[in-house]
Amino acid sequence: MKKLTGGNYREAMDYILKEPEFNLFIIGDLENYGLDGPDVSAYTSDSWHGGMFPFFLLDYRKNYVFYSHDEKFPAEEAAEFLSGCSMKNLSGKKELIERLLSHLKGLEIVPNYLARLDSLSSEARPASNARKLGEKDIPSICNLLYQIDEFFTIKEKTPEENQEDIRSSITNGGRMYGIFEGDILVSVAGTAAENSMSAMVVSVGTLPGYREKGYASALVARLCKDCLEEGMKFLCLFYNNPEAGHIYRKLGFSELGQYAMVRSIHANAS
Repeated sequence: MKKLTGGNYREAMDYILKEPEFNLFIIGDLENYGLDGPDVSAYTSDSWHGGMFPFFLLDYRKNYVFYSHDEKFPAEEAAEFLSGCSMKNLSGKKELIERLLSHLKGLEIVPNYLARLDSLSSEARPASNARKLGEKDIPSICNLLYQIDEFFTIKEKTPEENQEDIRSSITNGGRMYGIFEGDILVSVAGTAAENSMSAMVVSVGTLPGYREKGYASALVARLCKDCLEEGMKFLCLFYNNPEAGHIYRKLGFSELGQYAMVRSIHANAS
């Protein structure tokens, strides 16, 4: 595998901007960290000697995002490299990740629908009772997300790792809002990979026992409203159940395709 440097920044951005929605995490990491710092590394095939990349692989603190223009990319080379990495996460366009996993053992795909919003619908009701969360709220955020089954990656990490991930997100290219009932944080929604044109809506969840009150949709609407008013062109999110899809479409999101995350088969069985 060939490691890219800061001199490849423009080529990298030109390559991934063909599908900015599917590459939103990559765009955010490149804008926020560049290619010469300690947090982000990027790779392509050893066969590349200029021109179009065969594929693009970004590593942000062992969280990997994969992309290629060509579905016939050299999957064995990329998979062999990844098999030697201590991956926390792997994600990307579903059809590309499927090809990678045909050469990797012990992993399975968790498919999600990727959706984009350019403007809020008239049905959206942004939360007025939300507040922006900070570092002092990190333990409460972790406690809430740990109780939500969909956030399986939380359960695969230590509490210290989860707190560091959230701290990094809300201090570098992201934000998080919450709704409280008394002193209890009952619902959260955040962004990640904020960049000059967009952001990814992430970590949307409400504690069991406090649902069916519209908290999550109101928080997402508030996030999107604030981001659009600050000059972003669009926001994206992904979801994996029809009920969530119905809620997000009412806010103004429309589906673009499928985005895949990867987890170990062992973790699923446990």
